[in-house]
Amino acid sequence: MRKVDLRMNEQLKYDVIKKLVDSNGNKKNAAIKLNCSLRTVNRLIVKYKEEGKQGFVHKNRGRKPASAFSDDIKAKVIDLYNTKYFDANLLHFSQLLAKHEGIQVSDSTINHWLHYFLLHIRTLHFWVFLRILGIFLGIPIIKDFFGSCHYFFNYPLFKSVE
Repeated sequence: MRKVDLRMNEQLKYDVIKKLVDSNGNKKNAAIKLNCSLRTVNRLIVKYKEEGKQGFVHKNRGRKPASAFSDDIKAKVIDLYNTKYFDANLLHFSQLLAKHEGIQVSDSTINHWLHYFLLHIRTLHFWVFLRILGIFLGIPIIKDFFGSCHYFFNYPLFKSVE
């Protein structure tokens, strides 16, 4: 039998329903604890008796949503924005993508993707800058709050000062 890992809300449901079934407890109290109706409690009891702990795991866990864009499309959109359509605002860029590239993406989705991408690129550039500065100066620039040196691409970012 496989080990079943439940998330916090699933574990709460499981514990309440298990206690209810094992001790023949009060369904109304269980409904209040779970903040649901008696009908839902009855459904959870049936699920517990039929499937056990596995029945409380959400069936869509680990699946990618059907409406999600693939990573290839995200990369293509970011690349097009950086190379071909760099002078367009996001709304115009989404319209140009639909017209010329055949990619239907909202401007808010593009904004989210670019914000995530640029935030990580800026952070990367910042750490590379600090690495280069640390090499030229030969001294540590920054340490984290716990006193350990940062590592970047398996190389120590700064030399330890002991």
